[in-house]
Amino acid sequence: MKEWNEKLLEEIEINTLHLASAVVEKSGHIVFEDSYGNGVALINNTSYATWHDVAEAFGLDITDFQA
Repeated sequence: MKEWNEKLLEEIEINTLHLASAVVEKSGHIVFEDSYGNGVALINNTSYATWHDVAEAFGLDITDFQA
């Protein structure tokens, strides 16, 4: 993955549909909006706090999903 500082990651806009599709393709698990938890996504009963966390957990580079 590319080296990015946390400030920059907070400021980029993410194409979440594209990222969610990549996660489904890679893992076979559906990505749900985590409406009731503290995160942004729920995947295979795991809540992820940020889209960066989702990308990292599935070995994806978040910068590939900039909107």
